Amino acid sequence: MSYVELNKRYRSPGENRGEQLGTIALISDIHSNYQALIPVLAHIDRLEVDQVAFIGDLVDYGPEPAQCIQAMREREIIGIQGNHDAAVVGEISLEDFPIPMHASLQWTNQVLNEIDLRYLTDLPQSLRLPWGILHHGSPHDSLWHRVQNTSAATMIFRFTKESLYVVGHTHFPGAFCYNARKQVKMVPVHMRTVDTHGLATKTLVLEEGCRYIINPGSVGQPRDGDPRASFAVVSLEDTRVDSVTWYKVPYDAEITRSKILAHGLPQINGDRLLVGK
Repeated sequence: MSYVELNKRYRSPGENRGEQLGTIALISDIHSNYQALIPVLAHIDRLEVDQVAFIGDLVDYGPEPAQCIQAMREREIIGIQGNHDAAVVGEISLEDFPIPMHASLQWTNQVLNEIDLRYLTDLPQSLRLPWGILHHGSPHDSLWHRVQNTSAATMIFRFTKESLYVVGHTHFPGAFCYNARKQVKMVPVHMRTVDTHGLATKTLVLEEGCRYIINPGSVGQPRDGDPRASFAVVSLEDTRVDSVTWYKVPYDAEITRSKILAHGLPQINGDRLLVGK
């Protein structure tokens, strides 16, 4: 499948909103962590965004893959395939993953029904939208390549022409900016200040004339040292992204960890949720 119909549950950007900007929520690397996905979707609902897109790796690691797939299907959220999604449906060999990861990949395949497996199979590996292009990894390799430093980002910018890419895969929220002088700047996202509900945010206003790679971070397996679930929201002016705001949402990671252990999945899949690494 090379094209996914635009989300029907959410409004198209600008629809019936006069001159107001459109907003799109970006979620990635959910990894079968339904306990984290629930509060993220609830906060997205409160933000009343126009559209939601997920950037791959909906399943594996965690204990509730079917529930996460059902949430995507019920909300008709657009999205793409990640490398773990591809492995669960047999499009990537388990031999491409470290041996300790094989158990959860095999378990996930066994507990999903044919409809859920077909859903993962039918996800495209990239998706072009009016405001940007989605890749789980990068334009260099949609499933595997990680944009985790300025060297990787520089390669992408120099060999592509699009003004904005959204990626996942690294489990780190942040962005890379490529300016008119062909310089690449990394924009890390550290959100330690919280409100009374434990929610943290950081906003980046995009500079005109610059190109960007944006990563919303991970909902279900954060690796940035902050165990809260991460997502982002981009604001549009016409079809140009004007700004991006990252969010960190607290959830009870111990519940997910307990379910991981109850299903006999690798303990590290649950332990790392408590520290976000």
